[in-house]
Formats: sequence, C-alpha cells, structure tokens
Amino acid sequence: MKKIKFRLLFLLSIFLVVSSCETTDLDLRVDPNGATPSDANVQLLLNGAINSFRHFNERLTNFGMEVTRMKHGSGPVYGNAYTPEDFNTLWQTAYAGLLENGVTVTGVLANTQSVIKNGNSGSLFEHVAVAKIIQSYTLTSLVDMFGDVPYTEAIQFSNNLNPNVDDDQSIYQAALTLLDEAITDFGKSSLGSLTSDDDIFYQGDTSKWIKLAKTLKLRIYNNVRLSPMYDGTAVQSLITENDLITSSADDFQIEYGTKDNDPDVRHFKFRNAYLGDGGEYMATYFMNIMYHGKSVVDPRMNYYFYRQSTSYPDPSTAEGLFTMPCLGETKPNHYAFNDPFCNIGDGYWGRDHFDNAGGPPDGNRITVWGLYPAGGKYDTGAGGSVGATDGAKGEGIMPIWTAANTNFVLAELALTEGTSGDPSTYLRDGMNASLEKVTTFRTDAIPDGASVPSQSDKDAYMDEVINNYNAASPDEKLNIIITEAYISNWCNGIEVYNNYRRTGMPNNMQPTKSATPGAFISSFPYPANLVNLNSNVSAKAGNTVKVFWDLNPNVLN
Repeated sequence: MKKIKFRLLFLLSIFLVVSSCETTDLDLRVDPNGATPSDANVQLLLNGAINSFRHFNERLTNFGMEVTRMKHGSGPVYGNAYTPEDFNTLWQTAYAGLLENGVTVTGVLANTQSVIKNGNSGSLFEHVAVAKIIQSYTLTSLVDMFGDVPYTEAIQFSNNLNPNVDDDQSIYQAALTLLDEAITDFGKSSLGSLTSDDDIFYQGDTSKWIKLAKTLKLRIYNNVRLSPMYDGTAVQSLITENDLITSSADDFQIEYGTKDNDPDVRHFKFRNAYLGDGGEYMATYFMNIMYHGKSVVDPRMNYYFYRQSTSYPDPSTAEGLFTMPCLGETKPNHYAFNDPFCNIGDGYWGRDHFDNAGGPPDGNRITVWGLYPAGGKYDTGAGGSVGATDGAKGEGIMPIWTAANTNFVLAELALTEGTSGDPSTYLRDGMNASLEKVTTFRTDAIPDGASVPSQSDKDAYMDEVINNYNAASPDEKLNIIITEAYISNWCNGIEVYNNYRRTGMPNNMQPTKSATPGAFISSFPYPANLVNLNSNVSAKAGNTVKVFWDLNPNVLN
C-alpha cells in the first residue's frame, strides 16, 4: 500500500491559518470555531490536527521511556528528575499550540474541536470521525500522564480562560464516547470523503479508521482493567466482532521522510542522534534485556541500536575513565546480582537508570538509535560514527498502535480476565508481528552482505518465550507477556509506562543508581503553564498521585 510521507502533511499544513495559537499560554484564547474563510476548509483543518498530533506524540513518548528504562533519564531521584517547566511544550502542543520553525502549530484539541464543529455543519462526517479518534487518544494520553486535566471547559475556548480540571475517569469515559461517535459518524452520508491529501495515516480508507477506533476502545478497557470502569461484556464483544488491528498493514503510525529542510521531515530521533553529538544515551537495562534476557540474542537488536564503538575504552587509562567513568566504579550494593551495571559487553554503550553524572566527550562512541524505527543505521558490527547521510536517512516511523500491541493486550485479557482465546497464541502472534515488522523495515538501507536474522533465529526466540510461558506460574505468565510488549514498544513510551504502573512488570527493572530514589512517578507534575496561568488549578501534591486506573498495589522503583 502506498504510504504518504510526512512531507505532504507539512506542505499542506503551512496553508492552515488558524488564529487560536498565536500565544503559547495554556488557554485556547481565540475560538477556532469562529472560522475565517480559510479556516472553513475542513480538509486543511484536519491536516493541521494531524500535524499537531505528530508534535504531541513526539513529546509524549520520551518521559515514559525514561522512567521505564528504555532510554536514559538523568534523575538522580524521582522527586527532582522533572520540573513543571519540562512539560510546557507537551501541554501547549495538546491545548494552545506553539510556534515551530516559523509556523504556528495549533494544539491538538483546538484543531480537532474545529474539525468537529465545522465538519458537522458541513456534513463532512468522515473528517469529523477522524478528529474524534485523534482527540480521544490525546485525552487518554493526557490523563495517563497527569491524571485530572481540563477538558469540558477547555474546549469552550475563549468562553473560559481558566478551565477547571475534569475528573480523570470522566475524561476516559468521554474518550470512549468519542470513539463510539466516530464509528457512528463513519456510517453517515458524508458530503466529502477522506482522501490521501487529508489522511496520511490510512489514505482515506475509513474501514481502517473504524478498526482503529475499536482497537483503541480495547486499549482503554485494558488500561482500566483493575478499576470499576472495566466492562468485560464490552471487551468480549470487541473480541468476538474481530474487527481489531491484528495485521501490520493496519498499524497506526506516523511516517517520516528524508527531506532535510523547509521543513525537515526526518524522524525526530534520527535528527537528535545523527546530526549532532550522538543525542541521548540508551538505557543499559533495555539493551541488556534484549541482549542477555534469553539464551538467544533478540533478533531486533541490530535494528533497534547502532553501536558507534564495538568496544570500551581501557579503564586503566585516564582517557578511559574520562569517557566512560562507570568503568572505574563498583556495582552499587543495592543492585541485585542479575542487574546490569555500566556495560553489557560488545560495545553497547549506554547509561544506568537515573545516572546523573556529567556528560563526558563520548558522543561519537555511545550506542544510538538504529534503523528501526528512527531510520538510522543497521548495526553490522563494523562500528563508526554516524552522520546525516547514513542508513535510511531519517525515513523512519513512530508506532502509536500496532498489531503486536493488540495481540499482547488480548493475551493479557485472556490470562487475567478469562476473555476468549489462548493467551499463549496471542503472545506468539504479538511477538511474530513485532519481529516481522522490525526485520522487514527499510531493508534497502541494510548494507549488502550484512548478516540479518533468519526465520530460524526468530522461531528460536519465540519458541523459548513460549516454553518459558508454558512452564510459568500465573504471575510469571503475565510478566512474560508484559515483558514482550515492553520490548516491542520501542519508541512508544506511553504504552510501557501504562503497563508498568498497571502491572509492576517487567518485574526485574534495574534500580536507580541512587539507593534512595524516593517514590516512583505515578503521574507527572502539572506543567508550569497550567499552574501559573490558570487560577483554578494548583500544583499537584507530588509524584505519588495516581491516575484513577492505577490500582496496582506493588511498590514501584
């Protein structure tokens, strides 16, 4: 199926003139529903909504990846790891919008609400339905990050410049309603159909959008599985209907291109790692669980990571200790015997959880993002610094929801709630979907003659997991499911953050480098913009405030 790269989205969005986000304040100060003639083009409004949704997800993913040891967070303790100012841009992208590269990017809620109102009045119900799905996902993600957030009063725009927060469970319920409404809207007679110009995700295929809406309903129900909001009957109906994302051809993902200016549409992680000093550290724990977690190396290893150096410096030299200081340290006493520390071998160069040591001159040596999903280099083991023309040149993807995710959710529900289907079959299907997606990604960017995983390599990996699953206790079975979901969600921090809080799994997370890190971040602090600019909102009591669905009794680190 032909994919429309994100350059199309940018080219269309520069024509979008919506006056609601000249400010970077919290509030939506000008009602975008009071449309000017240019605003009345619902197709371009939807294009702008998708553009702002991209910005939102790029900012959303990092925080969850850091606290769940996918990539390094600086810490050193949970209480001071993040400040309210760290979340201002994410918040603005969701609500009010921001200025980026000289172009105003209207907030997701502003844009989607404009599409909903103007699209309904113009009977463009397919566009309205897409806007409702995007708004629904954005709302649940805001709740997952912060708990209670403004919604019903916030979408009144200039009618209320100090919107109160809504109860987080009521927002989740509203998100479910939006998905049901979207499914209904797709069944209405629309005066204008979605086209590939409007819809970079599914190129106007409404059946795929309906499938996504139903799958996101399943996602919501799984998130709330431990709460009274869980509806087993509704979940079983979704499973029985069998109209969910279970094929990678239906994956919900953002696609990037290789264009490097006016605007730069390369993957945001590629730009971070390949255009400067290596970007950010990979987490030692995440690399270790893929490299040493089974008797076989994870077949996705060389796709996820690229080693600029395949060895470590000599720790007996000043240069070695200067570039990789942890080589001269002993393993912290509070680490368990099997916890990785400092390095995992073969040049995989990252950082331990919440190690806040200063940044040595190691940018051209650290392990960076690889071919999947950032569009970087496939790791052949040759090493070498990275640059802007390497690998797939930034032509990557950001996976928001995949067939692998669906199968892992179905496995979790079948195991814990007794829904139909065999958990081990869903588990294997989830692993297979992820392995196939990764190992068939941008194969034209893999050097000729490079060693790539064979089918037998992938089968050996899956066979080992299934054998372990069949021999495990119920709790360990769930841990295996969540661990495989964790590995497959590379570059999707919100899903692993949700899974970790709901289940406490993977259950062998590397501790913080500090022996006294304080309480885990059950939800992040409110953005400074919200607290400082909205007289009806106060700072949260602390990072122990839980989202309504987080009823996991385990103490997380």
